[in-house]
Amino acid sequence: MVASNSKPFKKNRKKGNSDEQLRVICCCLSADEATRQFFWEAMVKYTLLVNRLLEQVGQLSEFKQWQEKGSISKEPVKQLCDALKKHHAEFQGLPHRFYISAKLMVTYTFESWLALQQRRRRKIDGKRRWLNRVEDDIELAKVTDFSPEMIQNRARKILAEIHPSNPVEPEPETSSDNEINEGENCQEEEEMNQPKSLLSCLFDLYDSTEDALTLRAIVHLLKNNGEVNEEDEDPKKLELRLAAKREEIQRLEKQLQGRLPKGRDPTGETTTRFLEEAIKLPEHPTAYPPRFLLNAFYCYALLPMPYIQYGVYLLNAILDEARIVESDFITWRDTIAEHLVNAAKRPNSLPYPLIFGSTSDLVWESESKRKGPNAPDTEGALEQSGAKSSRKRPSKRKRTRLKTQSDERITVRFHGMSQYRFKIYCDRRQLPIFRQFLTDYCTHKALDEENKFSMGLFALRSASLIWKKDKQRPHKRNSSEPVEPLSPWQTHRLYLHCSIDSRLLTAEGTEQVRFQKILQTKRKLEGAKNKEQEILRQKSERQHTESEQDLDDKLKKQRQNVARNQTSLNCLYNPTPPRPSRVRYQGNPNIAIGVSFCRQQLVGVGVIDLQTQQVQEYYSIRRLLINRKVTQVKRGRSVLQLKLKKYRLVNQLCMWKKKNITQRTQQQKQGLCIQNTTESNLRQYLERLVADRIVEVALKHQAGSIVTPQLGEIRESIESAVQAIAKQLFENHREAQQAYAKQFRMDFHRWSYGRLTDCIHSRARQEGILVQAGRQPVEGNLVGKALTIALSGRNLV
Repeated sequence: MVASNSKPFKKNRKKGNSDEQLRVICCCLSADEATRQFFWEAMVKYTLLVNRLLEQVGQLSEFKQWQEKGSISKEPVKQLCDALKKHHAEFQGLPHRFYISAKLMVTYTFESWLALQQRRRRKIDGKRRWLNRVEDDIELAKVTDFSPEMIQNRARKILAEIHPSNPVEPEPETSSDNEINEGENCQEEEEMNQPKSLLSCLFDLYDSTEDALTLRAIVHLLKNNGEVNEEDEDPKKLELRLAAKREEIQRLEKQLQGRLPKGRDPTGETTTRFLEEAIKLPEHPTAYPPRFLLNAFYCYALLPMPYIQYGVYLLNAILDEARIVESDFITWRDTIAEHLVNAAKRPNSLPYPLIFGSTSDLVWESESKRKGPNAPDTEGALEQSGAKSSRKRPSKRKRTRLKTQSDERITVRFHGMSQYRFKIYCDRRQLPIFRQFLTDYCTHKALDEENKFSMGLFALRSASLIWKKDKQRPHKRNSSEPVEPLSPWQTHRLYLHCSIDSRLLTAEGTEQVRFQKILQTKRKLEGAKNKEQEILRQKSERQHTESEQDLDDKLKKQRQNVARNQTSLNCLYNPTPPRPSRVRYQGNPNIAIGVSFCRQQLVGVGVIDLQTQQVQEYYSIRRLLINRKVTQVKRGRSVLQLKLKKYRLVNQLCMWKKKNITQRTQQQKQGLCIQNTTESNLRQYLERLVADRIVEVALKHQAGSIVTPQLGEIRESIESAVQAIAKQLFENHREAQQAYAKQFRMDFHRWSYGRLTDCIHSRARQEGILVQAGRQPVEGNLVGKALTIALSGRNLV
């Protein structure tokens, strides 16, 4: 099971957890069919509970206050969950852990949704602020006659006043583990001393000045990303940029009106309802069929003595029914687009993950892989008797692997459901980590209360139980056997996703975490003691308005808090189980690696000297992937071919992308399209290879950090720019605008820069290299972009 970089369910938003190097590893869980059936049925019921909670939380009266505040209170969610558990039979009978997980899942879901909404609001405010300043500058340019040279000179002076060029000072080294007496408030001081960004300073200066030349110089810097542009401004490009900015604001406002979080569909009822709405045709149950009315009128016309009033009635009835059918058709036509979109969404049919937010929720044990303690060794008996074994002797490579296999199997149980035991099946790379979980738990359990070490030093931080579809199930079935319907717990597998702190896997990292937690616990202990002394002072001086009973209750709680923090502090000083030693990486803080992205060449890497602000060395994608260690011909291939073997994968991936884009549509129409993962597997391998080579460059030059471009708004800004260009090229022609935007997206989405950035972060974290985010300029070559990114990562531009 390959380690994943997705965010864990347990959120660490506190100040003290800002340095945690969290990553997620997963393993497959094996159990008997009865256990898997119980967990599938229980997690389906648990998912329906989460769906009901998501629906009810969005209808609470306090929800608007939570939207403004950006966070949700846990108490209303707890009350709703307890009410559903008490009054609804379909949500009763679950283990207690499922109800705790439901509250956590709903809280985390809405916290993420509210955070996204707040982020969109801030983006809208910032973009509107920038747009208003530029539009005011256009009006100001009509009434002033400042030359471009005057504006540029004034802009340079403003930059010198806001951000004077000082040489880069080396970063202070981390305090040693013994220096615990000084530095308890270092984190707060660093957060308070964080410098404001250049754009924020420019906006503040614009609001506080009235000089026309200064205002125009500030807007000049705002339009050029804080730089002085000596080239003449193109009015058409500026108008296009303003149109793109307006398009961004409109798209964000539309996203802001998005619906509340929706639940999953484990029973398939929502999917069935969406399909029925999509295929439903317009009809009016009370209307007469038009053919019946026409036949009646035809029969009336054939009568020898027709009545004129009856004929008029029939004609009016035909007209009325036609109007009713037409109105129903218009209503159906207006709603069919939304129904088709809902039918194409296909809600997630898997149950929600079961969250274990604490280390103590899991019980780790081990058992022997043999069937019994006295199981006979049949293979050894055959060898001693001289008889020939019917089994084929394994290969040398397999024999070597069999020798390294362990005779024990790691198992896990969950608190509250200890009767269910699961066997761990993981990759060999993750096996040492799971053995560390087992060692931590068994050692902690065997120690007495005084010698127990802190559970905050466990490598495992949180976990979640997840159902996934068994992709190997179709290959296991014999084609000659009749197909029988299988239950969901037979076609899906259980996986355990574990969130770990990478620092707690080594002895040096454990001491670093211990040092940080000791500082935090001392700070809490001191605060609790101060509050206790304050309450005692109030009782002795009798200067309070509360009753004696209330003060006694507060004093009791504070003393419990003091005892709890003192116990935590004592546990932090106790030794932990032995962990492998690994020397921490110490790079040169004046050297940074700037990584720039490009649509054509994928990536460019520059080694930047932050003191001189010069590029020492540059690596293109070809230079990154070339293998210079090859010196001999192998298997009829030249040295040059062997050196360029990895680089040729870039062209090979481009060919696969082009082939899939051009041929997949025709194959799908003809029913000949076969699912092929060659492109996705090659892309994943290439992204990991590039990330590995970038980290090798950083290690070679002893770089202190790697700076990657900020990708938070790149997709939205590009989409808005494309929409603005399409509206200018094809005005009042919606289909042509969509075709132009589609073609541009096909050309642009050639590389997944987000996944590549995640690979760089993951690989650098393993080596202990700091990864920062910088701003990539729109124009310029890859060398200049890499330099700007590295400097902006350290706030030097």
